[in-house]
Amino acid sequence: MSNALEVRGGMLAQIGHAKAALAEVETIEDALRIAGFAESVRYAARQAEAGIRVQNAAAEVRLRAERRAGELLASMDTAQGARTDLGTSSNDEKKLDAIERAGIKVPTAYRYEQVARVPEPVFEEHLAAKVEAGEEITTSGLLTVARLGYHTSSATDQWETPPELYALLDTEFGFGLDVCALPENAKCERFFGPDDDGLAQEWAGVCWMNPPYGSEIAAWVGKAHAAAAAGATVVCLVPARTDTAWWWDHCRHGQVRFLRGRLKFGGGTMGAPFPSALVIFGLPASVIWWDKWPTG
Repeated sequence: MSNALEVRGGMLAQIGHAKAALAEVETIEDALRIAGFAESVRYAARQAEAGIRVQNAAAEVRLRAERRAGELLASMDTAQGARTDLGTSSNDEKKLDAIERAGIKVPTAYRYEQVARVPEPVFEEHLAAKVEAGEEITTSGLLTVARLGYHTSSATDQWETPPELYALLDTEFGFGLDVCALPENAKCERFFGPDDDGLAQEWAGVCWMNPPYGSEIAAWVGKAHAAAAAGATVVCLVPARTDTAWWWDHCRHGQVRFLRGRLKFGGGTMGAPFPSALVIFGLPASVIWWDKWPTG
């Protein structure tokens, strides 16, 4: 028994040192070295049957190291004034060179950027929930939460549509269908939830859409554009990512209303880590700096 406790204590000490080292990381290579070390400790803990607590401590450090690698990759875009989506339309030679030097593949680098894009409150709450429940911490588990959409995460209402904003728009448009919602945060009596597969449904009338903000957002915005071509009006609350393919392919064909400042979703105290815009498909294409929304 004492030997097992010593093994666990030694592993936790190693993990603690690795976590402290993350604060000093300034290169992708260093972040990935820590991620690799943490993964090796996690594997050893599993083999030694050291328990989920030790495994999760190591998995947390690995995930934080992956997040740091993603932040460093994303900072290359920020420095050049534009964000690119690796694995889709990136022509950024500097970033691709950095990926090659780090010894990782483009899809892996893209995954790290996805981890980095998960807002900090959601990231931290996901880790805390897994630890409390004694469930395994994984990168795929975190990204599943992200793919559901930050505003529809079952773990938090941090990303639910601000009710004051929705009320203002509902007064103007009179929504009849929420095309992408959970039962607990649906804005209309009629809505499509996860079990309905909103992308496979017919959208008609005046629709509200606050889509998932993960990689599948392009499909939702494309569906909104197509629904408007068939006669619907679809009001979309989306990140103002004007450098992405889905913005150029779809959003510029609707009425775009840029919102001042950063939205505080679901009554949260922190602003979103991105600017937001309304895109109204079914109205003539135009750009509006919308001052009816008073948040600054």
